[in-house]
Amino acid sequence: LDRQGEPGTSQILIARGLAVATMTILLLDNYDSYTYNLAELIHSVAGVAPLVVMNDAFPSWDALLDEHAHVCAVVISPGPGSADRGSDFGLCAAAYFS
Repeated sequence: LDRQGEPGTSQILIARGLAVATMTILLLDNYDSYTYNLAELIHSVAGVAPLVVMNDAFPSWDALLDEHAHVCAVVISPGPGSADRGSDFGLCAAAYFS
């Protein structure tokens, strides 16, 4: 987990018979200090550290998914501002309505 842009993709291999799956949990960071508390909680519950991405790190939801195609779950962090203002909510609206 790194706010500096270091890859934070964490994967867990789940073996069932011969099938193996990769799980990536995306945590959208809305510039709130609580984000990394959520990341720790996700890691302790799911057994995998989430990929933390700032809500404005990509120009669009599609661009984010182009780079991180194996996202299987999304968590939206709290943050300052309002969901009514696009500049405060960033990629979160697209993630929510996808």
